[in-house]
Amino acid sequence: PAPEAGGPGRRFRPHPPAAPGGAAGRDVQYQTATLEQLGQALGFTVARPASIPEGFNLQRVLLAQGERGPHGVLHFWDGVEVLDVLVWRRQDLRSSKLPAAAEGAGKSAMIQRWRGSAAVAIRGEAVYEVLGPLPDDTLQRIAAAIP
Repeated sequence: PAPEAGGPGRRFRPHPPAAPGGAAGRDVQYQTATLEQLGQALGFTVARPASIPEGFNLQRVLLAQGERGPHGVLHFWDGVEVLDVLVWRRQDLRSSKLPAAAEGAGKSAMIQRWRGSAAVAIRGEAVYEVLGPLPDDTLQRIAAAIP
């Protein structure tokens, strides 16, 4: 079974604990949700990456309410490693810190985080951040594959 990551009333801290635009993520309550519930909370349809490395399956969708509004985590697992796709509302982030190269269909960009790098994709009002123990070019391909 996948490692326990959350549920109603349980704390889960995906790494890293802040959004690409600097939204604080400390002491956030995560709860299990559906993609539809996450989309309702964020105000847009949440997209899954069209391309995920073989073996990774969506294990759970998590919804959080934080200081800067709601965000979510699509939690993928291959039996050993975890791949997270964080989803934020653009309006809740400091947009000046978002890479312009990540904006638009098929585009993504790498950013440096306190625990390494992550790939970012901006799709309208949605900001996706892809994190995991994969090479940067793979993370960037996953982010670029978010419709």
